[in-house]
Amino acid sequence: SACPPTKGGRGLAAPALRQRLGVSKWRPAMYLTQVLADVQKESAPPGALHAEHLFKLNEAVFNLPEEDAVDGKMALKLFQAVEKVRKAYGSGRFDDQDGNFFYDYLALLGTMQNQHFFSQKQTEKLLAWIREALDSWASAAETAAEPGRDTGKKALEAEIEKLRQRLAKYEDEPRGKGKGKSAPALGEAPQALGDAKGKGKGKRQKQDF
Repeated sequence: SACPPTKGGRGLAAPALRQRLGVSKWRPAMYLTQVLADVQKESAPPGALHAEHLFKLNEAVFNLPEEDAVDGKMALKLFQAVEKVRKAYGSGRFDDQDGNFFYDYLALLGTMQNQHFFSQKQTEKLLAWIREALDSWASAAETAAEPGRDTGKKALEAEIEKLRQRLAKYEDEPRGKGKGKSAPALGEAPQALGDAKGKGKGKRQKQDF
């Protein structure tokens, strides 16, 4: 089963957000609206998208209760936000100082593809972007692999195959109804790449989404 994208101490706590918005009753939909506004503002030039933006957006969508319906207008805003992330990732125009952008991008796509408020066409695009991200990750990992190390190459090939099998589960399962919390796990993939690159991932646990 999937786990919420929680990270110790990250994100804006409910009391702080209530004070910021001037409301007495906490509603996750308000947090989602605020996150979208913050991401748009902070990533506007000369700023750039970074992993924290993706994490907060993922968190906001994941934690939406059933009673907070997402209408067509909000669904479009969310899709456009993810589309912006995809373009930034594809062009390399993002801030990746902590090396976590890919991880949060894949986690975000994993959550979004299983949300009932997206159209079939939008969901198909999200699935295509997951495959696109996995393919780019696999290509980069193969390029970074040291020549002549057959053991490492075999392990890499096995990991790539596992990723593709998980993606097939996304594509074969019926569309998620409601929360998308039962999506198969893809979170193991980035961990392998992180180990290969030698980048510490102590701040971020492996995510199932």
